[in-house]
Amino acid sequence: RRRGGEKVALSRVLVNVGAGDALADDPLAALLHGFAARDSTELPWRGVYFDAIPENCDKARGRLAQLGNITLRCGYVTPRGAAEALCQELASHGSASACSPKGATEASSPPSLEHDQRIE
Repeated sequence: RRRGGEKVALSRVLVNVGAGDALADDPLAALLHGFAARDSTELPWRGVYFDAIPENCDKARGRLAQLGNITLRCGYVTPRGAAEALCQELASHGSASACSPKGATEASSPPSLEHDQRIE
């Protein structure tokens, strides 16, 4: 992609709520598969996929493992829970500053995701 005439690399970070089976039911499947890393110099995809249907999660788990470092969370998620999961994922890759507004305190952080079930 280009920004101001300058070529800029894609961040390769995905957030997919309602990911389906990561293929036929996945609204981002064409992007994920069409822009898969072609060699070791390209960054793999990373991010968080959410789906509430256990059968979809079972199918998606294997497909996502082949395409990058994407965390699969199975179960229902709220908008706040999705934002927190993304911040946790970014922090695990050293990009936490994207989720820390200037002047934020611990008291302003979103609640934990203890109710979400994480499947890797």
